[in-house]
Formats: sequence, structure tokens, C-alpha cells
Amino acid sequence: MPQASVTRREAGGTSGKRRLLICLCLAALVPVTALAMAITDRRFARSGHIAHNVRIAGIPVGGKTEPGALEAVMRDWVAHLPEQIRLRSATTAGADKDAWFMTPGELGSRLLLNEAISGARAVGRAGNIFQRSLDRLRLWRSPHDIRVECAMDEDALHEALVGLAGKVDRQPRNADVEIVDGKVEVVPDVWGRKLKIDETAAHLAQVLRDPATKSVELIVEQQEPGVKASQLRKFEVVLGSYTTRFNRAKRSRTHNLHVAVRTLNKAIIMPGEVFSLNERLGPRQPEFGYREAGAFINGELVPSAGGGVCQISSTLYNAALLSNLRIRERRHHSMPVDYVPTGQDATVFYGLIDFKIENDLKNPVLVLADIEDNRLTVNCLGAKEDALDVQLVRSDVAVIPHGRKEIEDEELPEGTQEVEKEGRDGHRVTLTRIVRRDDVEIKRERLHRDTYAPRTEVVRVGVGEQPAEGEAEPAAPEPGASESDG
Repeated sequence: MPQASVTRREAGGTSGKRRLLICLCLAALVPVTALAMAITDRRFARSGHIAHNVRIAGIPVGGKTEPGALEAVMRDWVAHLPEQIRLRSATTAGADKDAWFMTPGELGSRLLLNEAISGARAVGRAGNIFQRSLDRLRLWRSPHDIRVECAMDEDALHEALVGLAGKVDRQPRNADVEIVDGKVEVVPDVWGRKLKIDETAAHLAQVLRDPATKSVELIVEQQEPGVKASQLRKFEVVLGSYTTRFNRAKRSRTHNLHVAVRTLNKAIIMPGEVFSLNERLGPRQPEFGYREAGAFINGELVPSAGGGVCQISSTLYNAALLSNLRIRERRHHSMPVDYVPTGQDATVFYGLIDFKIENDLKNPVLVLADIEDNRLTVNCLGAKEDALDVQLVRSDVAVIPHGRKEIEDEELPEGTQEVEKEGRDGHRVTLTRIVRRDDVEIKRERLHRDTYAPRTEVVRVGVGEQPAEGEAEPAAPEPGASESDG
């Protein structure tokens, strides 16, 4: 027993000495380590090199100087970045995509390379000596990657988008029709669009912070066309057609008819739409191609710009009636015209008198106007389901005799008469529309009862002295020719 106790004391003494020796060694190493750490830190600080295992945008730049790091990043990263950004815009359907290309610089984006390199150089150089040494030690286990940021010049970006808007923006285009070999072909519609500059600028300012961005969707406002191609697929039959004739010898009037027909042709009236002839044709002035020709004004035939256009409105009026369209606004002439029966005419005068049609059918109506020789024809095309048999009936037709007014004139010899204003009988007529489907009457409506006022004949009656014997009486003037252009 005593011998074993001595052994344990000897062992404990040996262990204590060992611990003491370790502590003395560690105490001696601390200043040596600190000295070595300080020397290493100073050498690294003075070297100007970037710490080991540091990267910029994934490119290794550890051990390089700042110029060397810049060269490596430019060669291995910047050179592979997109030179241009694809700015794209899609329609609502997403079918047709347009694209424009601009450089990041044009969009106000600038790479902050110098800032990234300065950040790389700062790795392992921040904090106290222990923190700096620990940061460099950690780099041996995992790399430290510096992200390259982008600075955005908002003024330059906005200016670039304003310029781009001139290319992106477009007005919507309605679907249209063309007549090819006697058949109606639909021209597709085009959606309009407007670049939303402020919203797009905010979006780009965020997206372009990633230098690898190749493509960006512009923020645009889609503008729907008023008439879509799908709405024009059912121009299948002629709903109503009417033809009037004119005198081609009246050249100015004939010219005006051609101008108006070109403007009216291919007008499309959508369901529920009210069509205005004045809005369609516009002012009948010389700057729009119209000439001066005879027109009825206050019951008299006088020269007027656009004279003859009333034949367009009257022909369209009858075609619309035969198409079973609703007439919203119509006025008859002050006197009968020679190209349609009384009660079937419609006068217009820009700014004062309009002719309006409402399409109360289920489908669109296409108005086709054409002139061939001395014939003006208006056809209204539509869907088969809207086609009906329509008949126009004139009734209660009456003539209103004109009156006579005599004015005594002392300058005319007694017993003589001179017509100052020719008289004209008036007319009264009722127009009724009868609509049938499969020979069965479904509607009968009295459209209107028109009265064309008579014009009183004015005669000057002589009450003066008879001329002396042998004195010649003045020759009566020859009657002048008059023409009706209404």
C-alpha cells in the first residue's frame, strides 16, 4: 500500500509539470504569433494586392493588383455581357411581338467597376488586426465574391424612353374590308399601344441593375380597335340596294358626287351605332375637293360648295330603308328633286341639317357606294340572319296648286303682264315601310308624311300709259334656262 501511494504522487507530479511546460510554451508562442501576425498583416497592407480567393462577378482576382483585377474582369466578364438590351412589346393576344434594341449606356446604366475593385481590395483590410487576419484565414476555406452594381441615370433613362415612345406608340386600326373580284375580304384589325414611360422607367431601373439582363418587357397600354376582324366576317348578303341617275353634263355636280362616294364607300356601321353622314363626309369645302354647284336653299336653286351631295344622302336613305335600318334624323328638301320620288329624298347641309342612321340589327352593316356611267348605287351588306323583304309604299299622294300674286307696275303699259317669279305646285305624300319574312308581314310602319310647299307665282301687271302711236314697245326678254341640282 505505501508503495502504490508513492507511485500516484509521482504520476501526479509528472502531469503537473507537463501542464506547466505547455503553458510556458504557449506563453512564449503568443508574442511570437502576434509578431508574425503583425508582420504578415503589414506586408499584406503594403503589397496592394487583393486577398487570396477573392472574386469579382465570379472572376478570380486574388493576388492581383487593382489594374490587374480590372483587366481580368474586363476580359473575362464585361466582354461577355450583352451589348444591347432587347426591349419587347406584345399585343394583348401576345401574337405579334415587336422589339427594339438599345445599349445599357443609352438607357442610363453604368457599371460600377471601380467601386467593385475597391471593394475587393478592402477584403482582409477592415477592422483590427485580429479581424483582418481572421477574414484572410476564412478565405482559404471559401471564396468571397464581389457583386458589380449598376448606377442608373434617371434623366438619361427617361429621355431614352421618350424617344422610344415615338417608335412604340401606334394608333389602333380598325378592321376594314376590300372588294376583290366582287367578293368582300376582311383586312385584319391592329391593336394600338402607348408606352407608359414612368412605369417602364421604374421597371427598367430595377431590372438593369443586373448587368446580365438581355431582354426586358416594356410596360405598354393596349388600345383596342373599335372594329375587329371577327365582327366583319358576316358580310354575306345585300340587305338593301338603291340606284339613282344624274346628268353627267353638269360637271361640277358630278365631280362632287365622285368625291362624296369615295368618302362614303366602305363605311361600317356597328350594331347600336348611330351613323352621321355629315361626320363621315366632313365639310363640303374646296380644300376637301368639293366644287361649287347648284343646291336647293330656301326653295331656290343657288350655287353652293358641295352642291349635289344631297343625291348621296337620298340614295343612302333608300338603301337604308330597304335594309330595315332605323332612321334617326332625316329631312326632305324644300322642293321635289328629279332623282327620287317625292317622299323618298333626304337633304343634308353641313353644320345645319344631317342624315343619321342607327344600326338596330344584330350584326354590322357595310355601306358600299359606287358610280358607273350616270348611275349612283348604294348597297348595304350584312348577315343573312338580318336579311328581310322590305317594300316602300307611297300613298295619299296629292298636288297642292300654287297661288298667284299680282303686283301693279306703272312702268309697264296697261294690259301687259310680266312674270317676276314662276309658280310651282306643292306636293303631299305619305311613305310607309312594310317588312316581311318568308312572305309573312312582320312590321308595317308609317315613316313620315312630307309636304313640299307650293311657291306662289308673282306677276307684275302693267297700269302705265300705252306707248304713243309709232313708238316701238320694248322687246320682252327671252326666258332664261334653269336647272335642278337638288
